[in-house]
Amino acid sequence: VLQTDLAFELLNTMKSRGIAPDITSYASCLAACDKEDEWQRSKDLFEEMQQNNIKPNNVACLSALSSWSKAGRTNEVFELIEYMETTDGLELSLKVFGTAMVVCDKNK
Repeated sequence: VLQTDLAFELLNTMKSRGIAPDITSYASCLAACDKEDEWQRSKDLFEEMQQNNIKPNNVACLSALSSWSKAGRTNEVFELIEYMETTDGLELSLKVFGTAMVVCDKNK
């Protein structure tokens, strides 16, 4: 069983019991997606988080960025950097840009 599957199972159990996931719950699932190269699940989850008015933090953004970069998802990577740049509380850092540069190597 993939760790991503377990993380999503726990997330769905929370929801089914009426417990609203918070940023920590989402960030943990995004990290699991990153570790197992599940970029599409990561993207879907990131969108779900925003639809549920859960503001991403730097940890969540970095996990998504890493997942999308490793998958060569150039548009998504640059859209997320732009989102981070224009959203209060999120900071662009050396780690953000270094993680994003992975996509450049993937698409050479």
